Order: sequence, then C-alpha cells, then structure tokens
Amino acid sequence: MAVIPLIFSALALGVAELGDVRQLGRIGLKTLGYTLIVTTISVIIGITLVNLVQPGVGLSESDRLALQGTISTNRWKPPWQKAAQAKSIVQTLLELIPKNPLADAVGAFDENYQGGGILALMVFSLFVGIALALARSERTQVFEQWLQGLYDIVMKIIAIGMKLAPYGVACLVFSMVARLGLEVVIILGKYIAVVLVGLALHMFGVYSLLLKFLIKVNPWTFFGRIQEVILTAFSTSSSNVTLPTALRVTEENLKVPRRISNFVFDAWIHRQPKRHGAL
Repeated sequence: MAVIPLIFSALALGVAELGDVRQLGRIGLKTLGYTLIVTTISVIIGITLVNLVQPGVGLSESDRLALQGTISTNRWKPPWQKAAQAKSIVQTLLELIPKNPLADAVGAFDENYQGGGILALMVFSLFVGIALALARSERTQVFEQWLQGLYDIVMKIIAIGMKLAPYGVACLVFSMVARLGLEVVIILGKYIAVVLVGLALHMFGVYSLLLKFLIKVNPWTFFGRIQEVILTAFSTSSSNVTLPTALRVTEENLKVPRRISNFVFDAWIHRQPKRHGAL
C-alpha cells in the first residue's frame, strides 16, 4: 500500500536535493558497482551452502506439495520456469522508459504485468527529480513541498503498520506449524539454519571486512548504530517494510545526508533478488 508512493517521493526528492545532476551519475555508478559485487558474493554463499547441506533432502513429495500450497498462490511457478520466460535484455531496457507511469505503479507487484513495473516507476521518479533540480522556481518548490509531505505521511503509515508486524509474524509461524505438523517443521528448521549461517557469513564476514578496510569504520560500532534496521529486516524478511526504518536510522544515527540515503536505498533495495532465490 505504501511502497509505491514511498519510492516515488523518496527517489524524486533524493535526486532533486542532490542539486548538481552530475552527482547522480557518480553516486549511481558506485551504488550499481557495490550492488553487483556484494550481491554476487551473497549468491555464491547461498548456492555453496545449499549444495553442501541440501536442506530439502528428506521431505516427502506429499509434504513438498502441501508446503508449496501453503506458501504460494495458484500462479506460483518454479524459479527455473520463470528464468526460461525471462524477457530479453533489449526488451527489458525498452520497458525501463514507462509508457504510462500510473499503469506501471498499478502493476508493480503483479506477476502477470507485462510492462516495466517498479523499475519503470523508479526511472520516472528519477526523471521527475532531475527535472526538479534543473527547473528551480517558486512553483516547483510547491511541488517539492508536496512530495516532502507525501514522504512524511507514508513514513508515518508504515510506522503504524510496523507496530502490528510482531503479531503478524507470530500468527504466520503458528498457522504453518499447526497445518503442516512437526515433521515438515523439522525440515524447515534445517533450511532456516542454513539461511541463518549464510546470513551470518555475509553480515559478519563480507560486510565487516568492507566496513573495516574500505569504509574504515569499526564494524561493531556500525552494527550497534543500525541494530533497529537489522532487527526489522530479520523479523519481517521484507526489504520494502525495512526501507523506511533504514532511511530514518541512516539519517539520524549514521548522519548520512538524506539526499544520498533516499537515492541509494531505493535503488539498492529494488535491485535485490527475491528472498526465495538468494540470501
């Protein structure tokens, strides 16, 4: 409900507040390079652990079908089928320029939508931000203030929703255990252990090394300042839900300028692989 207006307002404001549009290219290239490197390492860790441990071994076919029916919709398809139906690079690039931004916003989370979806909406938001930065006037300031108001309202909506998150997580876990039984839960526990080990390796290994040697920051000090973000991401497993908390904590605790965090976080989070495909 709140992700679409948050992406539009945060990205447009972030780009507009950069002031110098040339900074957009430099920050974008650094963000893209970082994303590619760290995501590649994450995928390698995940694939290695899964092949070593094979957490799905021992799950009967009937339990597998029951589990899929519990966690997926009727339109669920295995990842390899989705990969086979992937669009060409040329088609993907063409769809980044939205024909109708409103249609892309409506179809952003629809698996059957054939347009650019959320990426096209992000590109449109970037164009709006660039235009705001280049066309400074009293009239455009009114629109920028409206964007800021929308951003503040959406952040408050998500903050209210986050208060219900712990109860929702508890109900989901209870429901799955009650319907599937302990046998399936034991198999899932093995899978969860693999995920936790992978996340720990990535966080305390990869991220810690980057913080120590690239950023020159003490990893424990950094993790202590963003502990609210870590707990939110861990408990919800949702980058979208974690986004507003990450934006607020980055600005308040890490003292990163909002124009940087708005742009980088939106671009980073919505380039991430789906949770069932990678760490």
